[in-house]
Formats: sequence, C-alpha cells, structure tokens
Amino acid sequence: MRLWSGSKNMDNTTDIVEDLDIFYVRQLAISLQDYELQRKIDLEIKMREGTRKLLAACNRELHLLEAAKALLVSNTRVLAYMSELQRRKTAQYVQEKNKKKGSSRGVSASSGSSEGSGSECGSRPACKGKIAVSDIRIPLFWKDVDHIKNRGDHHRYAIFCLLKIGTEINSTQLVTNVDRTATDVTFEDSFVFENVSPDFQFTFEVYSYNLHDDMTMASTPQKLRRKINSFSNSVGKTVGRKLQGSLSTGSSEESANPEETPRFRLVAQANLTVDDINPVTKTHDLSLETDDTARSHCLPLFGNFCCRLAAQPSCMAQILCQGILHLQENQAGLANWRRNLWGVLRDGHLKVWDKAEDMSINADPIHTIPVSKDTVVSLSTESSATNPHVLEVSRQEGEERHHLAAESQGELERWRSSLEQLIVDQGAWLDACHTSVDILATEPRRPSMDSDRTGSLYDEMSISTDLTSQDESDDESVFTDSPAMNLRPRPLVANTKTFKKPIFTIPKILVRRETNV
Repeated sequence: MRLWSGSKNMDNTTDIVEDLDIFYVRQLAISLQDYELQRKIDLEIKMREGTRKLLAACNRELHLLEAAKALLVSNTRVLAYMSELQRRKTAQYVQEKNKKKGSSRGVSASSGSSEGSGSECGSRPACKGKIAVSDIRIPLFWKDVDHIKNRGDHHRYAIFCLLKIGTEINSTQLVTNVDRTATDVTFEDSFVFENVSPDFQFTFEVYSYNLHDDMTMASTPQKLRRKINSFSNSVGKTVGRKLQGSLSTGSSEESANPEETPRFRLVAQANLTVDDINPVTKTHDLSLETDDTARSHCLPLFGNFCCRLAAQPSCMAQILCQGILHLQENQAGLANWRRNLWGVLRDGHLKVWDKAEDMSINADPIHTIPVSKDTVVSLSTESSATNPHVLEVSRQEGEERHHLAAESQGELERWRSSLEQLIVDQGAWLDACHTSVDILATEPRRPSMDSDRTGSLYDEMSISTDLTSQDESDDESVFTDSPAMNLRPRPLVANTKTFKKPIFTIPKILVRRETNV
C-alpha cells in the first residue's frame, strides 16, 4: 500500500486516510513494539472523528475554518506516522536480510572498525539537539491598483502554516480576513522541536483558503445584517417579517450547504536544513504551487518568507566531561606540568581551573582550549614515568599543540572519547555550534481556565450613558464608508484604562430623611 506524506490538499489527504487500513497500521506498530507511535495514531484518529462531527455541526464561518484546519493537521499527522511505521518496517526487513547472508560481512566490519581512531571517530553518530522556529512573516505582493489605489481585488483569505520535522508536525494560528490592505502576514507563534538529528529537513508549508470571491452579503460585516434587522422593525410588521425571513433563510442555506465547507489548499512550501540555521531572522525562498486548484486559492505571495531558525545541539547545552587533569605549559622554552587542575568540556571548549570551586563561582579559567571539527586528538609522545597517560590536542594545521595528562588509563579513554564525540558533533552541526542559543520549551497555546477575578463582576463593571455610542457609530459607518473600508479587518484593541467606579446613584425619593425633633 502506497503511503503519501505530501498532503497537497485536503481532498487527497482525506481520501487517502479513508482508504487506509487502520487495523493493519496498529498491528504494524505492535509488531515493531512502538507503542508510543501507536498511541499517537490512535489519538489523531479520535481527533479526526471528533473534528468531522464538529465540522458538520458548525454554522459560523470562523468555527468552520478552525475545524477544517484541525482536520487537515490531524490527517497530515496520521499520514506522517504511517509513513514512519512503513520506513521502520522496511529497515527492519533489510537488517534481518543482511544478517542471513553470513558472518563474512560481520568479520570485515569488525576489522575495519579497529583500524584507527579516525575511522572510529567517523562511525560515531552525532548528537541530537533542539530546533526553534519563530518570527514567521510572509510578505504579500499586491498589484498597485489593489493596494495603493484601494480598488480592484476584493478577495479575502484565511491562511495558516504547517511546520514539519520528521513525524513532529505543528501548526500556526489561523489568520483570517487577509485582504489587499495587508502588506504581509505575521505569525507570533514559537515552536520547539526536540531530539532533532543534524541531518534534519525542516518543511514549511503555507495553506490558504479564499473566503469570498466577490462583494456579497457574506463578505460584509455582521453588523450590517444587524442594522437591517433593526431597520426592518421600524418599517412595519409586514415588511419586517419579509426582510427577516429572507435574511434567516439565506443564512440557514449558507450554513447548511455542505459544498461550502472550507478546504485549505497548499499554495507554497520551503525546505530548510542545518545550513540555514541562524540566530537572527533571515529570508528564505518559497516554492509556489502551480496547479489550478492552488492558484484559485493562492494569495499574491512574494515568493519569500522570513523566520528565525535557531538550534541548540545537546553538546553545547551540557557538560560532556569533567575531572582532574594535568596541563603542560611552556615557560622560557621549558616544559612545566601544572598538576591536579580541574578540567571541564562544555560549550565547545576545554576549560581548566585551579580547583573545582573556582568553576562553581564562575571564575575565569586559567586555560581554554577551543575544540572544532578540525581538532585532532591523539596519544602524545610526551609520556613519561610521572605522566604516562598523555593526550595531545591540536589542529590539523599543527600551529598549536596542547598536552593533557590524566590520572589513569580509564580517565584517559574517557577524555579522549568525549573529545572525539565533540569533534563529530561540531562537524555535523556546522555553524550551529558557534551560534547556539538557549532554547526553552514553549508553553501550550491554550487559554487558562482559571479566572483572575477576585471580586464580584458587578464591582468591575463601568456603566455610563455613552455605552452604545461606539456601536452606533460603527453601524452608521457601514453605510457611509466605502466597500473597501468595510472589508478592512478591524483589530481588537484591548482597553488598558482602569475600570471606572460605578456611577449608580440612589434616587432622592428612596433616601431616608432624618427630621429634627
């Protein structure tokens, strides 16, 4: 069975997921003893079923868009999990097939692995790390007649993005009412991918949906409909019933029509690797989709997007090795050994202090040896009776050499293994080791269910005589503003002023009057 992980549009994704044998996939996960992946598949299948029921019951446009987005994300995750299961099953089959061919390959492999430290170092797997994505911005390319002269294209779009590394798939927030007045689309989301290999491929996909194609009642604000309802109440019962009946009928037909279910289309995508890691925001190219379905839903994209793709390899976030070392120093051409120093391998450097307490109080090290992908670690010829376990750390150019002595052969192998592992990590993560940043786990973007209210809602309300002035001005602006202004998205501005005290006053007739006796 062919598993497709592209998910170019919601129609193909839904059809493929529907045709897959879920029972077969679960049995495949059980045979591989990957219960965590099986749990994820079961969770996404339940999410799909619940989202479909919600999609059938929704009658508001925003709810329909959110449900359609959630369904697409769940389908994409299910396909990614199934593809990963198939890949692991294929790898397991190939491994078992190679074992049956005899022990000749095993003998040659063991002899090849013992040829020297260079081949041993090259066979080491590189460490994993964290990848953080933030500051996502997609510029738009409107025509001058649309954006500057404010006429022409009256389309409005809904847009969101998928971010994928392996089987880990995240989605940005949904941005709606994107029209010709917007110069770019900005997402304030931040994402962190855990346990990422240095050979990762970060896929960035942009999905769009054309909300309305023309100047219809559906593209006008809801306050226009409320204004007509209030107007119909003042022109008479007969005319009012007809107007209200026609509006309610049109609204119910619009929400009940299953053909108008939002279907997001993949309009652009990009693939980034370890070479694109940078601690600052950079611009990357977008590959625009050229098929007819994507073109009809496509925003006028500029062909680029901006994001901050930062990395934190695990070799730069933890101490790799620490212990007692002896350091050789050259003074006036004479080799002098400083004994019983405290060495720590971290942040791409081997730092040495006089004692461990100096490191704990953040004192400056007395000596620092940088370690990069060009560093060479070997057994030194400077060994003597007093220092039999000596390592030589140098660069391939051989300009500077450092000699370190360990307390025992076991300590020597431990330091050598840690240094060689760091060299492999430096070569795999490239510049990400030099531009590593601290990445913290992001909190889930879910509204808190805890209320911050400590008193009565009555005490926090501010009642004044001009409560409806703002609504009335907005309603009147529907008939006075141009159609383009009516389509302009109006931001919700939070009121930063403090609550006013209630202005309730007690009528004089209810005030108890005291009379002088």
